[in-house]
Amino acid sequence: DSTVALFLSRVARQKFIHDIHGILRLQREYVKQASLKEKCYYALLLRQERYVFRSADILNVNSDEMKAYIETHFQTRQNFVLARDGVLRDSLSPGKLPDRDRLVRDLGFSVKDRILFFAGNFKEFGGVQDLVDVFCELVQLGLSLKLVLIGSGQMEPAVKNRISESDLHAHVAHIKKIRYDQLLAYQQVADIIVCPDRKNGYNELIPHIKVFDSLFSRRPLIASRFPVVEALFPESEGCIKYFEPSNQADLKKTIRWSLDHINHFRPVSDRYIKTFFYKNIVKSLIREYKVQGIIL
Repeated sequence: DSTVALFLSRVARQKFIHDIHGILRLQREYVKQASLKEKCYYALLLRQERYVFRSADILNVNSDEMKAYIETHFQTRQNFVLARDGVLRDSLSPGKLPDRDRLVRDLGFSVKDRILFFAGNFKEFGGVQDLVDVFCELVQLGLSLKLVLIGSGQMEPAVKNRISESDLHAHVAHIKKIRYDQLLAYQQVADIIVCPDRKNGYNELIPHIKVFDSLFSRRPLIASRFPVVEALFPESEGCIKYFEPSNQADLKKTIRWSLDHINHFRPVSDRYIKTFFYKNIVKSLIREYKVQGIIL
């Protein structure tokens, strides 16, 4: 908690590293329908955020875009360290996975079904509702498709209503929660994984961890086109196909193209994905902190 860190930096004169995993200033959309009390509390948190960003000895940022945003909007010239997200893995081996065909049948599908897959928070700017809208339209157009959804959140009622209105319960498997160590097994049922984040200020600053996890699965991936993600994983690598965020027509076109050109996709290289293991990221951060004189 930044409050504790601020207290220790003032009282014990300890160096203060702030690892940024969210920017309140970019979440104004979430308080539009909030109560007066919640809006007042949000205003206080905004003041605290500005003070934290200006007080930390080092700010860990996920991207150069995030660094530029903070410098511009918080008028801070703190020391920045690039601390990218990654995957909670320390080996390229996926370990022993359950039988894919059996897992597909457990989900209520046939092993011959073509399956789209989403795992993540059902938040407004996560784009899950765009994926469900497009999926329903494709099935109604005659495509033989199934959909696996893993997660829950604020958009869950809207997602369920859309599936119910389209009478497609038999085409969708929804699991609210799984353990992280189960994610890779479920990803293997996918013909295509979809990360459909909507156009949003925060999404433009940080590659979401679900993109890294999806690429580690070695399954074909469709994701929203944000420069911060493209810089890490260009389409030319063959492991990912992009569509314009918040554009259902482009998402639909990209899914259809990907289903017809599934052999176009190539798994991300072992050498490249290893650079995003958290173990390697932490080692890099420790070296940088030593250079900055934060740790000995």
